[in-house]
Amino acid sequence: MDYQAFRECGKLVFRDNFLRDMYTRKLAKALAEWNVIVATIPEDWKFRDESYTDPVNFDLSVAHNILSKCRSDDFWDPLWKK
Repeated sequence: MDYQAFRECGKLVFRDNFLRDMYTRKLAKALAEWNVIVATIPEDWKFRDESYTDPVNFDLSVAHNILSKCRSDDFWDPLWKK
């Protein structure tokens, strides 16, 4: 988290329980629609090149697993406790 671009903003936002609850609800809503969202990802976002030969190194299942922890303090606390 030391090099995350918005780390300082996170310290302000995620200490606020109202905002944290709001983002938790937004993430939960997105997770409920995960399959639809993933199905609508444009094909060109999945590759680094215009020829579609160099796929991006991004695992959607890992992202889903991480975001699924949004209801846990362990998800939010590292964002602002440093």
